[in-house]
Amino acid sequence: MTETLAFPHRPVARYERVTLVTHAAVGGHSSTSRTEEATDCISTVVRRPGAGVSVRSGQGIVGERDARRASRAGIVIRRLSLPDSWRRTPKFVLSGVLLLLLMGLGIAVYGEHLNRESSRRAAEVQAAMLAGSVGVALEYEDVSIVRENVRALSANPAIAVAAIYDEAGRRVAGFARDGRVLPERLPAATSPLSLAMPVANGGERVGTVYVRAALEPLPARLARYGGFLLLAAMGGIAVLVVLIAAAAQRRTNAELAATNEALLAQIVEREQAEERLRQAQKMQAVGQLTGGIAHDFNNLLTPIMGGLEIIATATAEPRVRGLANNALEAARRGAKLTGQLLAFSRTHRLATSSVPVNDVILGLKDMLRHSIGASVDVRLALDSGCGTASCDANQIENAILNLAINARDAMPDGGTLTIRTGRVRVAHNGELSPGDYVAISVVDTGTGMTPEVLARATEPFFTTKPVGKGTGLGLAQVYGIAHQFSGTVKIESEVGVGTAIHILLPSAGAADRPADASEDGIRVAAHPGAEILIVDDDADVRNFLAGTLESLGYRVKAAESGDEGLRLLAQHEPDMMLVDYAMPGLNGADVARAARDRCPRLPIVFVTGYADTEALKDAIGPDAPMLHKPFGARELASAVDRQLAQRAA
Repeated sequence: MTETLAFPHRPVARYERVTLVTHAAVGGHSSTSRTEEATDCISTVVRRPGAGVSVRSGQGIVGERDARRASRAGIVIRRLSLPDSWRRTPKFVLSGVLLLLLMGLGIAVYGEHLNRESSRRAAEVQAAMLAGSVGVALEYEDVSIVRENVRALSANPAIAVAAIYDEAGRRVAGFARDGRVLPERLPAATSPLSLAMPVANGGERVGTVYVRAALEPLPARLARYGGFLLLAAMGGIAVLVVLIAAAAQRRTNAELAATNEALLAQIVEREQAEERLRQAQKMQAVGQLTGGIAHDFNNLLTPIMGGLEIIATATAEPRVRGLANNALEAARRGAKLTGQLLAFSRTHRLATSSVPVNDVILGLKDMLRHSIGASVDVRLALDSGCGTASCDANQIENAILNLAINARDAMPDGGTLTIRTGRVRVAHNGELSPGDYVAISVVDTGTGMTPEVLARATEPFFTTKPVGKGTGLGLAQVYGIAHQFSGTVKIESEVGVGTAIHILLPSAGAADRPADASEDGIRVAAHPGAEILIVDDDADVRNFLAGTLESLGYRVKAAESGDEGLRLLAQHEPDMMLVDYAMPGLNGADVARAARDRCPRLPIVFVTGYADTEALKDAIGPDAPMLHKPFGARELASAVDRQLAQRAA
């Protein structure tokens, strides 16, 4: 059974009526037609039961949503132009009016011609009668008789000029009406209304009669052609009305077309916005899951890394130190994996600064060539005017390395990897705020991605690589990093051609200087005897923090919940607080807010592997100091020393 639903090419209102033609093959009956609403029409087609019934075509006006419903139901939709005889109506009217005008004009001209011929024939009769009556008088030069005959002709109003001339062409007698000039000599008969007739007597010519017929007065002529004039006026009015209506119709159609084009554009934009929203919600849900997993792993890794670091520092036996360092390195690799998860989940608070992107890429040049291998030609196309980006240099290095390694894997037989930079301006985008952005493009000539793979490329743990060859977090991490810096990632790929991945980051001002990190080893407390309050719900992390700080010479109080920490704070104000963020009940932001209300100058350091950046900013300001799990004893000691030094300053 074939089902085809056709709707017109021009967009129109949604709930207009349609005609559905069905051909019933049951019992050999002829076809029937009926009119239904557009929605009902589609529903009827979709739900038509029974065998032997084939819907050949349905022609009419269908809304865009109903058309999509029909398409999903398996109905083939094709555009069909409706009969446009209504568009030719103005031409028909104009043609008819012009034809009537031409016909009326032809009739008027022909009637005028007949009237002139009739006047001429009447003038000929009068001239012949006058010529026959004045022949003898002219021969004997009896002027009085000639004048009497001419005067008798003046009683006829149809004669405008009448005169008798002798054989030499001199005027003997005559008259002229309405101020016309009576010629002294015989004139030539040049007008269709004038004629000259010879006067003969005894077979000899003795003179000439000249007669000119008079035209009808203008009122009489207008009365005769009044019907035609009225028809012409009506035709002109009809032409004017049709032209105005046609112009208004064209203007209305243009406005309607523009409105419908705008409506279709809004529909497309809305669908794109809905798709972006669904994608963002999906990524947010997956990000929350990965962030929670990373938090738990960070809680496990923090005491492991801290303990291994203390063991490696404290022991003098090389074998034990080597084992501790090996285990510590493995723990750091695990910390890097959780960092990737947190970067994707966008809950890891990254340090933002003005980063010279070109310098970062140039610094990676040698590492890229060693990591990718000689089979891939690495090319740099850096725009000197791209400036700096608001981001974190280490995270951008990590993102570029991930993309470069993915590009290498996509070119097993070698190829070209091009890293470009540039500056772009975004005027209006549903994903980015208007402004200047630094674009980092990583382009390869590899195998490319199919549309199905491209649609899932940024999903965490999604990979097309064999088991053990990839974690599926590379592009997901790049996506998370870009979005956390208020940027985005755009991917273009074609199978057999290659892939181009563009990272857009907000443009920044002058580049920040890198911090001087020259600390080495675990130092003793710079402020021995200072009291530190630890609030952490994880016993292993809490014990590691307390043991490490006590070994450095600090006094420590520990609480396993936010409520307990606030009770200890109410009893005695410590010199500093270490607070975990993700805790049951009161979270770290709640504890910090309550602690600042009681002790405004109390230094607070967040110890967390999962942090809601906006909540922290609201609780303690935009520059809240943080220790990201997992961390070692050296980082802990440095963070505590800095906060206590700031308080003492």
